[in-house]
Amino acid sequence: RATTTLKTGALMAFAARLGAVAAGATKARCEKLARFGERLGIGLQMLDDWGSLRSPARLHKGLEDLRQRRPTWPWAWLAQRRSRRAFAALQRSLCDGQHLEGIAVQIVSELQDHAGKQIRVHLDEALAALRADVGPSPVLDAFAQRVDILEKSYG
Repeated sequence: RATTTLKTGALMAFAARLGAVAAGATKARCEKLARFGERLGIGLQMLDDWGSLRSPARLHKGLEDLRQRRPTWPWAWLAQRRSRRAFAALQRSLCDGQHLEGIAVQIVSELQDHAGKQIRVHLDEALAALRADVGPSPVLDAFAQRVDILEKSYG
C-alpha cells in the first residue's frame, strides 16, 4: 500500500489538487479532492497490477513485475490469503525465473474472485467518501461512470 500511495496515489492526488486549484476551489475542497485523487490512484494501480496478470495483451508487464519481484497488489492479496509457509514457497518459486507464466496462471486462478471484489470495494469506497465530502452532483455521477469504464478497460 505504501508504494502505491507514494507512487500512483501521490500523482493522482497532485492532479486532483491542481485541477481544484485551477478551478478556484476552496482550500478545504482542494484537500478533499486531493484525498479522493490519492484513493483513485491506489485503485487504478490495483487495476493495473491485476490487469497485467489477467490480460493476455498485458501479460508481458505482469511477467516483468514477477521477474523483477516488484511489490504488486496481487502479491499483497496473496500474502493476506495464504499461510506464511505457502506464500514463502510461492516467492521461492520465482527465484529460478523459469516458470513465470505458470506462476502468473496460478496467481490469477487463486485470486480470480478475490481481486475484482477488492478493487470494486476500494473504488466504491473512494467514490462514497468523495460524495460524503462534496455532496451529490451530476458531475460526480458522470465521473463514477467513467471509473466503471476504466475498470472494464483493464480486462
